[in-house]
Amino acid sequence: MGRFKKGMLLGGLLGAGFVWLNTTKKGRAMRDQVLDHAATIFAELKDTVQDSKQWKDITKTKYAKLVREAVEEYSTKKKLPDNVKNMITKLVMGQWKNFKK
Repeated sequence: MGRFKKGMLLGGLLGAGFVWLNTTKKGRAMRDQVLDHAATIFAELKDTVQDSKQWKDITKTKYAKLVREAVEEYSTKKKLPDNVKNMITKLVMGQWKNFKK
């Protein structure tokens, strides 16, 4: 029963966060900013891997490691908060299929 309540609470908080990101003006601006950061990191990562000539041999595990390193470096340089860094990491990791194309 305790895990169920925790799941309900976490689901409610995530739902509220997504509603805020999609309905408020500040939320839309934040979402757009996060997407811009993610697009920048993805483009830099793609260029780096293609320049190294190892892009044909890259696995999903190697890709995930490269994403984490790139996001960490970028977020330190831009002084991004941890929650934004985590969102960017998830967005860029979700681009694995586009990366292989």
